[in-house]
Amino acid sequence: MSIINEIKAYLPQIIEFIDLADKYYKEVIEENKNRDSIYQEMSSKLKSWEYRNLLLLESLMYIGQSDFIDRSDYTTDYDYYRDIEAIRGHSYTPEKALNNMYNYLHDLNQYTSPAGHMLEKLLLSRYLKQGLDVLRIKRIEEFSSK
Repeated sequence: MSIINEIKAYLPQIIEFIDLADKYYKEVIEENKNRDSIYQEMSSKLKSWEYRNLLLLESLMYIGQSDFIDRSDYTTDYDYYRDIEAIRGHSYTPEKALNNMYNYLHDLNQYTSPAGHMLEKLLLSRYLKQGLDVLRIKRIEEFSSK
C-alpha cells in the first residue's frame, strides 16, 4: 500500500483528531480557558495510535507547515499546481514528499517523541489541514468552519 493510501485509510481518525485540535485552539487561544483537560485528551488519543501512524500524522503536520501555499491567489487548480511544481521542482509529488518527510522523521524520532512535537504546536489543526491539502487528499475548503 502506498504511503498516501495509508493516510487515506486513517483519514477518519485524523479528522477526528483535527476536530479535537480545533477545539483545543478555540478554548485555549480564543476563550483563554485552561488547556489541561483537552491537552490530556489529545495526548491520550495520540498515545493510543500505532507508532507508524503517529509518524504519518507528524509528517502530515510538517508538510502542512512548510509546503502549503494559499490557494486564494489562484483562479484554477492548474495554476496552483503549476506554481507548486515551479517552486518545489518538477519531481515534487505528494507521494515523494510524504515519503521523504516520513523517513526524515523516522530517523530523527529515535530520540524524540512525535506526540510531543505535535502537541507543542498551537496551530496543529491548521497544519494538519494544510498537509492534507498539499498532499491532495482533502482540501481545506472541505472542512466545516466551527
